[in-house]
Amino acid sequence: MIDVLEITKNRLSKNSELTKNYELFINEIREIMQELTLPCLSKNNFFDNNAFQGGTALRVLYGLKRYSKDLDFSMKENKINEFSWQTYINKIKEYGNTLGIKFDCKESKDKFGNVILRIKSDSILEMLDKMPDKEKIVPIEFTNKNNRKKASIKLETNYSVNTFNDEIKTVKYDTEYNIRAFDLPSLFAGKINAVLTREETNELTGNKEKIDNGRDWYDLVWYIDKGIKPNYSFLSDKINYKGPFAGKHIQTDVEWVKKELFYRMQDIDYNIINEDIASITLKENRIILTKDLLIEKINKFGRSDNWSGTLS
Repeated sequence: MIDVLEITKNRLSKNSELTKNYELFINEIREIMQELTLPCLSKNNFFDNNAFQGGTALRVLYGLKRYSKDLDFSMKENKINEFSWQTYINKIKEYGNTLGIKFDCKESKDKFGNVILRIKSDSILEMLDKMPDKEKIVPIEFTNKNNRKKASIKLETNYSVNTFNDEIKTVKYDTEYNIRAFDLPSLFAGKINAVLTREETNELTGNKEKIDNGRDWYDLVWYIDKGIKPNYSFLSDKINYKGPFAGKHIQTDVEWVKKELFYRMQDIDYNIINEDIASITLKENRIILTKDLLIEKINKFGRSDNWSGTLS
């Protein structure tokens, strides 16, 4: 049986930043909740038709050195109209109860057709708070019941572009379990799409404006340094489906991607993106993004499109 408190104590004790920086501390607690949720989904056949994607997939499956809040999935077959998280909510709650964790779960849908499950809990924080004072490993204000907020994770699935390539990955956490996930080239294509098309609506004007997240550029550098070749066919389908390139029938290749990356980075606010990176990385894994560094990485992109399919 998993001892959640012992796991948490061991994780927090490995880096003093986690016991001093509240934001990083909550990221670690959230990640533990993610790692408890995934095997429950696996054991209940969620991955028969859903493939794991996004930053959390890259962290869990390939060791990306940053925290990620959401668990993102994409359906292989269009079963979105018959899908409900309710089947899994009951199983997640039951599993949590066996570990001494109370999960609060709420299902919703957004205007884009995503089916969303939000899971919240302060049970791990309560476990830490109930430790004897002389054994406490984080400041009281991190866990005190009068101050604490529930840690939360968001699970999201949809059906849109299903031309990604996926594979079954085996994960070891207490016991082994299997996850269907995008392969690395398809994950990279998804990240390029995010970098180039991520937008938000300006509340004052109502217009869509591009948004630059530090985590997007952080991940982009990771992929480029690994020499991974993106799935250009999937990328083309993604950008033609939604966003500023929709309906233009662009066939992407390395030169098109480099050109658009250079264009996208022209008005980046490096203070903002580096603050974002600092909030989701430990110092030992942090990079400071600059214009010169991104130019160097984008120029490097495509030079090693001979990825072997393995990571060292």
